[in-house]
Amino acid sequence: MPTKLKKILIFIGALCALDTLILAVTANLFKAVVMGALTCVIFGFAFFRDKIMAFLNSKWGKVAISVIIFGIICLVTGVISLHIYGTNDNVTYHEDAVIILGAGIKGERLSLTLKYRLDKGLEYIALNPNAKIIVTGGKGPGESITEAEAMRRYLVSQGIENDRIIIEDKATSTYENLMYSSEFLSEGDEVVIVTDGFHIFRGVSMAKKFGLEATHLHSKSYIPQLPLNFVRELAAVMKMFVLGR
Repeated sequence: MPTKLKKILIFIGALCALDTLILAVTANLFKAVVMGALTCVIFGFAFFRDKIMAFLNSKWGKVAISVIIFGIICLVTGVISLHIYGTNDNVTYHEDAVIILGAGIKGERLSLTLKYRLDKGLEYIALNPNAKIIVTGGKGPGESITEAEAMRRYLVSQGIENDRIIIEDKATSTYENLMYSSEFLSEGDEVVIVTDGFHIFRGVSMAKKFGLEATHLHSKSYIPQLPLNFVRELAAVMKMFVLGR
């Protein structure tokens, strides 16, 4: 392998290794393991390129290349589509309610992803003070309290009256987020979904399943998690089309 290419791959692998450490500390071990696997693939190619290229030049290797290229095209198309849809906000600031979707916490501490969603929710609340506020998210592994409770505490700490906040603390998925949140609303109510841009399409789709008219407002995303989040979200969208949830 040319020395320059090898150095580039090692540099990219080092960035992925750093991202793995960041995810292990700030997110969860599953995401860290996935990114760690990608790191191993990159380093493996950097140090064993000749053997890998010999396989790729074989009959089965060419088949593998075709499958990989097709997969990459589908992945890139999906990522671009989710990004375009999710970052083109259509919020009117006249909605009946704002639904802020939960994200992981560590113990009782907000993840940056969840903090970004709540901060965007606060921006919306300031411009539409009459909207109902629904925070949604149950309790997952490594969480001492429900995500909804952590969200309530943060909003109160930022000056939102406690009695304005509706807590939905049973949901363990996006489908359940919207299913349980819809129980606090009337069919036909217009709501705004606040979440990361990559997550908007599925959130809005789920809201419509439960009779809610949904607009959307995207929050800033936590960059180290974006590559994995986009891949995971694409899988979740395909699951939604197949299973309906």
